[in-house]
Amino acid sequence: MRFRFVPSIASALALALASAATAAPPVANAGDPQFAECVNGVASFTLNGTDSSDPENDPLTYTWTGPFGTVYGAIVDVEAPLGNNEITLEVSDGVGTSQATTNLIVIDTNPPAVGVALSPNLLIPPDGSFRDIDANVIVQDACNVGTSFRLHSITSNEPSTQIVVGADYGTPDEEFILGALLTTAGPEARTYNVFYEAEDTQGNVGLGSGEVVVAKEGVLDVTPSKLIFRYTPGGDAPVSQSVYVSSIAAASYYDISSDQSWLNAERASGNAGDNLAVFVDPSGLAPGSYGGRLTLHSEFGVERTVRVQLYVTDRPEVFAMPEELSFEHDVSVLPGGTRLQSGPQSRAVFIGALNAPSDFTVSTDAPWLAASPSGSTPDRITVTAAADGMAVGDYTGSVRITPQDTSRGPVTIPVNLSVIASRGVQVPQFLVNAATMERRPVAPGSLVTGFWDNPFASSVSAPGLPLPETLGGLSAMIDGYPVRFSYVSRSQFNAQLPMDLWAGVSTMDLYYEGEHVGAVPVQILPASPGIFHSNGDALAVNPDGTLNGPNNPAPSNSGIALYVTGQGQTDPLVGDGAAAPTNPFATPVHPLHLAIDGETHEPLFAALAPGLAGLLQVNVPTQGLAPGAHLVVLSIHGVPSNGVKIYVRP
Repeated sequence: MRFRFVPSIASALALALASAATAAPPVANAGDPQFAECVNGVASFTLNGTDSSDPENDPLTYTWTGPFGTVYGAIVDVEAPLGNNEITLEVSDGVGTSQATTNLIVIDTNPPAVGVALSPNLLIPPDGSFRDIDANVIVQDACNVGTSFRLHSITSNEPSTQIVVGADYGTPDEEFILGALLTTAGPEARTYNVFYEAEDTQGNVGLGSGEVVVAKEGVLDVTPSKLIFRYTPGGDAPVSQSVYVSSIAAASYYDISSDQSWLNAERASGNAGDNLAVFVDPSGLAPGSYGGRLTLHSEFGVERTVRVQLYVTDRPEVFAMPEELSFEHDVSVLPGGTRLQSGPQSRAVFIGALNAPSDFTVSTDAPWLAASPSGSTPDRITVTAAADGMAVGDYTGSVRITPQDTSRGPVTIPVNLSVIASRGVQVPQFLVNAATMERRPVAPGSLVTGFWDNPFASSVSAPGLPLPETLGGLSAMIDGYPVRFSYVSRSQFNAQLPMDLWAGVSTMDLYYEGEHVGAVPVQILPASPGIFHSNGDALAVNPDGTLNGPNNPAPSNSGIALYVTGQGQTDPLVGDGAAAPTNPFATPVHPLHLAIDGETHEPLFAALAPGLAGLLQVNVPTQGLAPGAHLVVLSIHGVPSNGVKIYVRP
């Protein structure tokens, strides 16, 4: 077909072309991408389009569209939901328009806050009986788009004799049984610490705890347990300070004694539930550091002490921050006799001087304590506690800062060291599918996750492929085959199971630093698929390499790549922990069935993801799918996966 030029409209067409040549459209500028933390599912942003321009300086109108709808104006305040939100700005000068886009990225990096209330929280008397404990777990999350919680662990200050029954770790278990037991040689009160772990939809994890105390009647408690006074000769006497005396159980009468003449309490006796004023009288004391104790004697024979530190200093003086240090060193003996312990711990201490700088030397008075030898104010020194080989117990020492100028008094920093025995390595009670985090059967070659508690483990990732058999001191065997590990931390490990496993019930034996620390039952099926997801949305990739989601759907007549684990054996067989090949692709040997919204579809591709270990890639066709969300379920060898959502646009 030919288009004929009509002379009668020639002048109008020429005028239009001339206008187009002289009236250039405006240039839209939506600004740079912005990031903000999520609060109650959204974040607030200010959109600014004032950097947009018009060649003729015509006045502009501004139209913004995004998840908030449509708003108008050069500068607008909007809210956007969690995730990556594409925003479009259209500017118009009345003749022409132009568009620009920007992104509002709402992130959630704040872990949930976990509150734990236990009932009952006091077990009296300590008769060895079993007591039902109910937990009320309250999870608060700033983003507030969804959280879950699970029972993490239960510990006590007497781990060797603690009684815990019916605690289902790794689940939202709020009912269990604790033993009301005190050992003869143990402390006067046993404290059970019950830890719950909460996780939000973005994988942020928070930890909270509650206490259950087993106690005799009349056990005293004093808060605070240490007081610090300062005095400069010629100045005003230090103001009194108060401690609060309470009883874990019934009210208890007590009397008070002091081990120093300069240290006294307001009265010689009292009843639990009272505030007790403490006084010091430094008159006549030479400059230096003085320590004393007030001892409270309960009518039941229980004692509590209040430690008092008095600093008498002439100006100019040298000072230290913090004024006291505390270290905790964890030791444990595994069942086979292997002793585990945390390494040396260090703290930084700031040394300053009033009025003028001062050179100083540093000394310590305990064999487990070390510090930087010298310095000049202002300076930071490093204090290190190394409790290698020490028995469980509490130890005290001090760091002494001695100024070179003898007119300045020395400074003593008290150091407390607690050597505790944890319960060692607590192995998982079960494994979960790494894609779904669900407790379900696993398959040969599956990627799995175990939640354990190992206070001696550090976070470490595999350096590459093939995955190692030992990582961070952890190794494991199933049916004589080694497990491969990709990540190990104190609370979790990620692993790939061996490919040569047979269906049935097996046991995974865990070894830490070469010693057997426990076993995990494992139910194995020929295939047990799980699709990776986040809050029900598939962790899937669009054809352009971006993450599929409600705000970033895939085009129709394309394909979306899902990632799955638990497909079982493949052809060709890929070595444990090894990268999947590309020539040929490693495809599942068991029948694979793909359903979208309940209807069968043929996948575009189904094979181990090349270059990765244990990860099946399934490309889902979007041809013929209506715009919106669609439910995808994958079955292998007749075993269905979890259902996930994918998103398609026109």
